[in-house]
Amino acid sequence: MTRVPGLLASLLLLLVVLPACDSGTDEPEEDLRILFGVSFERLFSDPSAAEIQAVRDEWAARNPAASGASIVASGAYDGATVYVVSHTMTEGPGAPFTHYGVVRVPDGAGDDAPVLVVHHGGDSGVSISSQSPFSSGNASLEAMTDLYPTLMASTVQVTPTYRSEPLFAGVAGLDAQYVSGGEPSPWDYDVDDSMALLSAALDLFDDETDEDRIAAIGYSRGANVALLHQIRDDRIDAVTEYYGPSDFYNSTADQLAIGLLLEDEGALGLPGGEFLFNEVLDPLRGANNQYDEDADYASARREVIRRSSSLFKGDLANLQIHHHTSDPVVPYAFSQAFDARAGTVGGDYEFNTWNNTLANEGAAHSPEGIPDSNPQTEGWLLRALGLGQTLTASAAPALAQ
Repeated sequence: MTRVPGLLASLLLLLVVLPACDSGTDEPEEDLRILFGVSFERLFSDPSAAEIQAVRDEWAARNPAASGASIVASGAYDGATVYVVSHTMTEGPGAPFTHYGVVRVPDGAGDDAPVLVVHHGGDSGVSISSQSPFSSGNASLEAMTDLYPTLMASTVQVTPTYRSEPLFAGVAGLDAQYVSGGEPSPWDYDVDDSMALLSAALDLFDDETDEDRIAAIGYSRGANVALLHQIRDDRIDAVTEYYGPSDFYNSTADQLAIGLLLEDEGALGLPGGEFLFNEVLDPLRGANNQYDEDADYASARREVIRRSSSLFKGDLANLQIHHHTSDPVVPYAFSQAFDARAGTVGGDYEFNTWNNTLANEGAAHSPEGIPDSNPQTEGWLLRALGLGQTLTASAAPALAQ
């Protein structure tokens, strides 16, 4: 999910005009769109209704329950009490293992406060403070407090880590890190762990939280997790997502796949990049990276389907999207593809396109780099959670009642 250099763009053109190249067969079918041993047609053609339903059925058969939930540690920091919560996950890659998250209860919030589930960006973990390199709201609760002061003071925040990732603490007497177990499962079991942590938090903080008022916010990788969380969990009433890779059926996603097949360091270094290469793309190739017509494309297609929230667009309600047109990490085309996908988001739907001048290119992939989005986000989520009009909400369109 990065800007693709000219070489990869040229290879994408080859994918279109030479659909059968590099197939390793004498007379490959003309519609397979084979490149570097993978048929893009077999992998990325639009899924059928039956394929989508099969993923729904698989989700329904899972049991994302939190076992043995407990408060590991707590301390006062940045106008709140932060609690490190642990529980055991018994399903999915690497299970059983201990999973960690943070519950942040702001001072003076009172009982029955709304809940905000925070889905962080990247695959390097999440931080309570703004310690380096976590200086952005993408992965820092302290930075989010600076961006959305009223929202963060009015809600209880529940923040999951993702499998195998650290929670960085090191403040208020907490340990430096709490590392979740398991094996990475970007955009898939990320959701199971988040659902389980939310259940644990609602049980452990029953007096402090209102289980009938829950919203989610996500950034980058976490933006797509937030969307999939609402799709799979009817407790989530509204979602704000910043620049999420929410649709893997577009030409920019094809470019990403080409970069991964080339083992380009930039592509592999993106959140989820190594997983997509190791678990989805590379297993489809035969000897010497040639096309293998007997490869398990059905399983690979399910891996893509369950990560494309756009395919389940009609299951979403009250959704706000922010994306800068110059985003160098997750190109704007991903949100465009989501918006263009068939299906209707229930309730209120905002697709906010930003093209403000940037201090540097990388700023486009941060809430700080889109400053006018932040009061809009805060006001919109406050309204969604039933907290009424606020000073910061004046710039936000009214949420559909």
